[in-house]
Amino acid sequence: MAQTTAVTASPSRLWEIEGLRAVAAWSIVVFHVWVFSSPAVLGWNLGPFTAFVSPLQSGVTLFFVLSGFLLYRPIAAALLDAAPGPSAWTYLRNRALRILPAYLVILLLVVFVLRSASLGASGHGVTAGPLTDPRTFFLDVFLLQTYVPDAIWSGILPAWSLTIEVAFYLLLPLLGLAAFAFARGRAHCHRRIVAALGPVLFMLLLGAVGKILVAVYSHGPQRATTSTWHAVLDRSILTHADLFGFGMGAAFVLLLWERDLGVRLERLLSAKLSRPLVYVGLPTLFLGYYLLPPYLYDAAVALLASFVLVRLLGVKRRARASLFLSQKWTVAAGRRSYSVFLWNYPVLAFLSTHSLLAGANNAGAFVLNLLIAAPTIAGLSALTYRFVEAPALRLKGRRRSARNALPAATPAA
Repeated sequence: MAQTTAVTASPSRLWEIEGLRAVAAWSIVVFHVWVFSSPAVLGWNLGPFTAFVSPLQSGVTLFFVLSGFLLYRPIAAALLDAAPGPSAWTYLRNRALRILPAYLVILLLVVFVLRSASLGASGHGVTAGPLTDPRTFFLDVFLLQTYVPDAIWSGILPAWSLTIEVAFYLLLPLLGLAAFAFARGRAHCHRRIVAALGPVLFMLLLGAVGKILVAVYSHGPQRATTSTWHAVLDRSILTHADLFGFGMGAAFVLLLWERDLGVRLERLLSAKLSRPLVYVGLPTLFLGYYLLPPYLYDAAVALLASFVLVRLLGVKRRARASLFLSQKWTVAAGRRSYSVFLWNYPVLAFLSTHSLLAGANNAGAFVLNLLIAAPTIAGLSALTYRFVEAPALRLKGRRRSARNALPAATPAA
C-alpha cells in the first residue's frame, strides 16, 4: 500500500472547499424546504427520513469552519515562515467585495420586488411579507439586525450568520496583529509556533466561555426562538467563535504538517482509520442532534468538519469524497453557494405566500416543493453570481494584477 504523505494544499487542492460550500448551502435549502412543507405546525413528517432532515441546518456551522480555515491560513503561514503578514486593508476590502454586493442586491430585490422579507419570529415560526419599517431596513442593510432584539429575525433570515461572519472578519486582523507582535526569531521556531496557535486557542476559549455565559443567562442551553436579548446573545460571535476556531485549528495543523514541525498525521489520515471515523461520526452526529445540548452539538459538528478538512487537503492520494467535491459541477455549485444561501429562504417565503407550495404534512409535499424551489433558487443564484458576485470578485483580481507581474491563480474564497 502506498504510504500516506503530506502535501501542500496548493490552489488546485482547494477546489474541495468549493464543493463543501455547495454541500453546506444545499443542506440548508433542503432543511428550509422541509420547514415550508408544513408551515402551520412545528412538527414535520417525512416518514423514516424525518430524523435526518433537521440536522441539515448545520450547514451554517460548516460555513463558519470553512471561513476560519481559509482566512486564518495565510496569517498562520506568515507567522510560521517569518514572512510579512497579509495587508489588513486588502483583507478587509476583499471581504467587503465578497459579501456586500450580492447581499445588498438580493436584499433590495427581496424587500422591494418579491416583498417576502422576514418580519419577526414567535413561538409559531417566522412571518414574512413587505418590510416597511425604515429603522429595521437600515439595520438589515448594514448587517446590524442581530444586535437589536426586535430586528434580529428581519430581512433575509439566514443573514443572521453574516453578522457573525462580519464580527469574525473584524476580530481576525486584531488577533493577527497580536500574534505578530508576540512572534520573534527565525522561521519555524518554537515562539512562532506558539504565536500561530494563540488565535486558535483564543477563539476556542471565547466560544466556550460565551456558550456558558449565554446558557447561564437564559437558564438553559436552548436556542432562542423569539425576539429577546437572549436571541441577540445566541446569534452572536460569543456563541460561535469556537466554530471558527476549529477551522483555524485545521489550518494550523495542516501548516505544521506540511512544514514537518512535529505533527505526525499519517496514521490518523490513513484510510484504515479515517474512514471509520467519518462513517461512524456522521450517523452519530445525526443522532447527537437529538441528544446533545445545541451548543455542544454545534461544537461536535465543527470538530468533525475540521477533521474532514484535514483529511481532504492533507492526503496526497485523493479519496472518493475529494474527487466528488472537486468535480466541475460541484465546484460550480460551490461558487454559487453564497447566492443560494441568501436566496433560499426569501424565495420559499414568496412561493408560500402566493400558495405555490404544497402544504400537506407528508413526504410527497416535501418532494414536490423541492422540485419547485430548487430550480428557482438555482436560477436566481446563477444570475446574481454571473452579474453581481463574479464582477465584484474580478475587482479583487484586477488590483492584485496591478501589484504583481503575474496574477495569483487561486480560487475565490
